[in-house]
Amino acid sequence: MRNDFIKKLIELAKTDQRIVLLTADLGFSVVEEFQKNFPDRFYNVGVSEQNMVGIATGLAKDGFIPFVYSISPFVLLRPFEFIRNGPVFHRLPVRFVGIGCGFEYGLLGSTHHLLEDVALVRSQPGFMYVAPSNDVQSPQALEKTYQYSGPIFYRIGKGTTKILAEQTEFDPHKLQIVQSGKNLILLSLGTIGAEAEIAVKNLLQKNIKITFAMIPTFEKEVLEEIKNLLKKHQNVITLEAHYANGGIGSMIAEIIAENSLNCKLKRMAVESLSDGFYGSEKFLYQKNLLSSKAVESEVLKLLN
Repeated sequence: MRNDFIKKLIELAKTDQRIVLLTADLGFSVVEEFQKNFPDRFYNVGVSEQNMVGIATGLAKDGFIPFVYSISPFVLLRPFEFIRNGPVFHRLPVRFVGIGCGFEYGLLGSTHHLLEDVALVRSQPGFMYVAPSNDVQSPQALEKTYQYSGPIFYRIGKGTTKILAEQTEFDPHKLQIVQSGKNLILLSLGTIGAEAEIAVKNLLQKNIKITFAMIPTFEKEVLEEIKNLLKKHQNVITLEAHYANGGIGSMIAEIIAENSLNCKLKRMAVESLSDGFYGSEKFLYQKNLLSSKAVESEVLKLLN
């Protein structure tokens, strides 16, 4: 996903002189082509993420569209006060490209996991959140949103993501409905959607057809579409590589409560801090009961 994202960024930068790329000494083997094409619009600030956001804020104030690129916790968590005080408060078009949210950097441990990105971005008014589902959607998401007037966080997978092969069209204002069913909704976001997709296919073989949708953004049109879906279903499950509090499960709970909907919610998310045992992304999904098998089990429980 990240390679396709940067390729599209290079393509856009050829015609839009406002685009600038900054990195905090990360992303090499990915960003060199941008550096080669636009040496005067590429900045490696070193391991100094707060300064990177400060520089990007100044560039945005002067009419540029700066993209700051790093591993997700370093681009969002570490400089969060600078993000709030700069691009958010001043409504500036700084783009935060977060690579590998959730458990994608599994073996590197908790410092490299980001399990609070949805909570952080949703807490700030006017901060747009963009989550393409696969490699094809990654460049589309960039092209369709990069001229938004305020700050944006892009949740980008670090590797090749082939989920939702038939869902190639990214629309920031439309929920990505993969399958429609009668009695239950399954909502997910980001690359963990691969686990949801496996579960949906396995359940379909058992003649259990549910509504499965991926959330691309938190724009008002998407939230309205989710609300209308919830009105038609008795049960909803959310699956996310995120802490339970503040994630999409919490967002759905808000929609249910604020609209007095008769809908039972099961939030499948990370419930506790790490115990220090690390492994691959798949291992951590299983450990935190976020695997496709866990999804199947929760669907059957709700339907029974």
